Amino acid sequence: MQIRLNPFVDDCPECGFDIRVWDVPDAIRTIRYARDLVALACESMDPALLDAQIGDLPSIADHVESLTDVLRSTRNMIMRTNEDDRHDSSLQSILDTVHHEATATGNALRNLTSAELDAALPDADTGHETVELAIRHLAHAVLHQQAAIGRTRRSLGDALTIGVGEVIQVSGSGGGLPKTPLLTARVDKSGVVGDRQASRRHHGAPFQALCLFSAEVIEDFAAQGHPITYGSAGENVTIRGLKWAGMRAGAELQIGDVLCRLTAPAVPCSQNAPWFTDGDFTRLSHDKHPGHSRWYASVITGGAINPGDPVHGL
Repeated sequence: MQIRLNPFVDDCPECGFDIRVWDVPDAIRTIRYARDLVALACESMDPALLDAQIGDLPSIADHVESLTDVLRSTRNMIMRTNEDDRHDSSLQSILDTVHHEATATGNALRNLTSAELDAALPDADTGHETVELAIRHLAHAVLHQQAAIGRTRRSLGDALTIGVGEVIQVSGSGGGLPKTPLLTARVDKSGVVGDRQASRRHHGAPFQALCLFSAEVIEDFAAQGHPITYGSAGENVTIRGLKWAGMRAGAELQIGDVLCRLTAPAVPCSQNAPWFTDGDFTRLSHDKHPGHSRWYASVITGGAINPGDPVHGL
């Protein structure tokens, strides 16, 4: 099934995309990460669900192929090339195609000059004027289809089953770790208002607006003698009661007033070494220790998050 996704939308009520909080570096980083964002949304999925449909609704394969088409066609438009499309059947081959398109697109876009970014987009049908806007809207295409995969899995009966949790602490900082407790967190599409990252190279994109972590995982580390506590690892929201190993990208969470969508596990770095007696921060790695990672989330609807607020998957 061919999906006619129009990525040229400034404010998307379906996935929460808001062009006002996106810049070009964040957008290109998101585009280059597209394969992983899609793969994470399909993690632990029954392969039979890939092509399953309910009525005339698109399948998960349709959503992924739509993303590859948008990446390719927009790159062709910007770079004035004419690469042919590719259609695949298995999940691995589809992900390989996403990887090819995302890498090729990201590599081409990150080398554009300021003048090229400001140039008119060579397709009047889009209704947008510059290449820079097209790049930001490509980030929308990536996250929109990740969200669509999550919704489709839920519609097919593969819903998130993590129980109901409670916010234990909300945290923020002016940059760096640890983050310290806040009485309340005001959240918008950029994340916790007033919270900052010391480095934006790998952090702070809108798909990383919130960082969530499990109180039980933190307490288990502390019980082993590691000097870690709530907020140490940089999470904004510390949650007790959820089945943390069941968290997955593309799923939505209601946290207090805030509706958010899980996008990716946070990749640990050396800034987290002080919280472990031997400095082994890879204990926080999703790849090495599933169920022990922090999770990033994008914000669909902002609001307030307070200690004691309920948390549940949708």
